[in-house]
Amino acid sequence: MRSYNLGSSRASNPGMKRLALLIGLLFVLAGCGGGGESWGGYTETEAKDVMGALRQDIIANAPGDPATSPYNQLIPTRKELDNIDLRRVTMKGQETWEFRDQENNFCLNVWQDPKSEDPNTYVGICNSD
Repeated sequence: MRSYNLGSSRASNPGMKRLALLIGLLFVLAGCGGGGESWGGYTETEAKDVMGALRQDIIANAPGDPATSPYNQLIPTRKELDNIDLRRVTMKGQETWEFRDQENNFCLNVWQDPKSEDPNTYVGICNSD
């Protein structure tokens, strides 16, 4: 008859030790990959958050009716950004995350100011690659 020590926190079987190590490694890797690599002071997820907040600010402060603002079509919502891979670009020597709308030649770039840690943005015509 085989006995199991259910109160022990140590794995006594070499196969169990390997399994426990593999599971632990997977948790570590999953935790590290959550936000992605930083570029321009932000991870891609953080850059998308900044872009989503910027969209709300622009539409709220633009002249005219926010419901019919052309910015509604140009600037993606945060939900739309979830389905878009932002580009990593260097603009005038600065690393930035970029949303690019090829059809309308429209770009939105964000990066973090290294001194103030505030977001910086560029909204306008795309710069040439």
